[in-house]
Amino acid sequence: MSVLQSDFIQAKRLHDQGVDGNKQAVEDAYQMLKRLQQSNPHDPLIKAYYGSIITLVGRDASNNKERIRVANEGLKVLDQVVQQYPNHTDVRFLSAYVNSRIPEKYFKRTEKAIEDLEHLLHLYEKDRSIFSEDQYEDILYELSSAYKRNKQSKQAKSIKEQLLNRNPDYEKLRKKRKKEG
Repeated sequence: MSVLQSDFIQAKRLHDQGVDGNKQAVEDAYQMLKRLQQSNPHDPLIKAYYGSIITLVGRDASNNKERIRVANEGLKVLDQVVQQYPNHTDVRFLSAYVNSRIPEKYFKRTEKAIEDLEHLLHLYEKDRSIFSEDQYEDILYELSSAYKRNKQSKQAKSIKEQLLNRNPDYEKLRKKRKKEG
């Protein structure tokens, strides 16, 4: 394994700890991803994680104005990488995740999350090997939730029915995975 791969794996691990609320992990991941991005400016996955970690730095900022300003910087980076690599599934997953979880009240990103999730479904319909059945079901769940947040109840209900027709135990399994997570 190369140093680049090792550093990126470590940065992703720290990123995920940061998502879970570890502020020190956010700072450490930010420093690592900033360095990785500078030395690998054309790597879409590094760039996407860099954008995501910037949003987490914003989340952890000390005042609202700074939170919004910094988070918007991260969203801009994510939007750029999605625009450059629209069919990169890992980039789209990360963008969808960030856009689904960032506060709608301040950032109005649910529409972007829907766009990302619908695009992932479209890619999956073309090639079912691009991600697992579990990931596909997670996308359906996230899309249903995004539609619901966006007050598109018919679409939310339709996607949820599609998910539960595929896997009637999905919600139980999701709760179990969260507990084990």
